[in-house]
Amino acid sequence: MPEIPAAYWHFFLGGVLLLVLLVPLRVLWDATRDSRERREKNRATADRLKECLAGVEFLPGRLGRDRIRFRSEEGAFTLTLVSSKMLRLRIDGDIAPKFHVWIGTRTAGWRRWKFLGESCRILRRFPTHDPLLDRDVSIYATPAFGAYLRELALEGIPLEGKPAGIAESLLVISKLPGTRRFRITMSPRKGMRLHLRLRTEDVFFRPDEMETAAHHLGQLYRALVLD
Repeated sequence: MPEIPAAYWHFFLGGVLLLVLLVPLRVLWDATRDSRERREKNRATADRLKECLAGVEFLPGRLGRDRIRFRSEEGAFTLTLVSSKMLRLRIDGDIAPKFHVWIGTRTAGWRRWKFLGESCRILRRFPTHDPLLDRDVSIYATPAFGAYLRELALEGIPLEGKPAGIAESLLVISKLPGTRRFRITMSPRKGMRLHLRLRTEDVFFRPDEMETAAHHLGQLYRALVLD
């Protein structure tokens, strides 16, 4: 067999080495670029929140997600920008909840039981039997707290007029513009948190909607934890 010149081998090995180096570098560059663009968008979101909220502080995540801290009339909050379509709002209350609760958007195939992963609890569904609430909202809780939560929600549904109390807060949160789904989780270990799955990124450009979400999450915290 004819001998392959050494220059050809050097050219071949150089090409392989170049591919081995360039492909990871390209992936790293794209990831870094996406991270920079997301960081700038999150920083702009914090700047917009300063229009209507106090004490806004942007906390860039070194190894985790970016967060925004702010205050409202209802207390201190931490907003975690999970992704371009998911926000997580936590109320930083001094008192931890004593019960486990999952409240969220009702889906077509609602179940009688739900597993709350953050506390490893199986929660039972408590329908209110009020069409205004049960059409849009599902409530899951422990037996010790579920019946009380249902009665508290029904107290805010008058025969005439607007809903009040926790019923009003749940209905307002469930109908926030640009929101596809919501869920509120409550546990002694994780506190009270609101998760918003967005249809679009409009909420990033509507600081008043985040103010509304924080207000009603604070109202729920006051009613379900402090009272």
